[in-house]
Amino acid sequence: MKNWHLFKYAMIVSRYGSYKLAARELKTSAITVARKIESLEKIYRTPIFSTVDGAKIATPFGEKLIQTAVALDGQITQFENDNFHQEVFSGPFVINGLSFINNFFLSEYSYLFLEKNPSVELILQASESVVNLSLGHADISLRLSEPKETDLVRKPLATVPVALYAPLESKPNKWVGLPQELDWLPEMKMAREYFQCEPSLRIDNYPGIAKAAKRSEFGCLLPSCIANKFSGLYALEPLGESPVTASRKMWLAYLEKRKNEPVITLATQWLSTVFSHPNKCLCGLCKW
Repeated sequence: MKNWHLFKYAMIVSRYGSYKLAARELKTSAITVARKIESLEKIYRTPIFSTVDGAKIATPFGEKLIQTAVALDGQITQFENDNFHQEVFSGPFVINGLSFINNFFLSEYSYLFLEKNPSVELILQASESVVNLSLGHADISLRLSEPKETDLVRKPLATVPVALYAPLESKPNKWVGLPQELDWLPEMKMAREYFQCEPSLRIDNYPGIAKAAKRSEFGCLLPSCIANKFSGLYALEPLGESPVTASRKMWLAYLEKRKNEPVITLATQWLSTVFSHPNKCLCGLCKW
């Protein structure tokens, strides 16, 4: 395929959303990456990417091109695995999840994965939105809702119990919640029912919510595993019929066509070690 080398540039730019980050993986300059994308756009006479809030986002045509590139890359990888039995993976490997999962769990045990995979550049990527694995935005995705895509292997890894907390000796009537786009979450609905109002403060990460609640003496919602890391918080008791605990599963997902890749197998084994059982919490110690 005469334009395959250009397709690879588009695939990597789509993964990282940046010419600069793509250049780092491709071991070249951002200017070279930009020129390669321009060459593709001249060949097909249509834009491959648009810029949204500083990030490179594939156009509808670009998505089709990138899906083709990802499929070809997977076929080449499968061919090499089947015929040359390559067990050593080198280069970037992206696990996408939520920031609190990366910061409090995966980062602490990342050394276990890297000890067995010394040639891997492990990238723990945080995103509130669901990444598109078929476009190569990540190798593995960790999600707090069951993946619906038909081309994915999915597996429950852990349970995430979320409860309402407040600083000791406080009786809060205000609370700290997540951003408005997450109002649909069961824990946000639970908090609104309990406090009978909208949050007075919204923060996009759980450690920030815990710190703000302690300072302001507001109530807050936190995964039990995170609340236990902040002293001075206690779990609120139910008010009548108002619940104070909700829970969801954390799911692992990756592309079905990649299930035989050794690095995927090693990564899923590592994640199953970090999170001990689908019916236990993230840290494996909480009771709810």
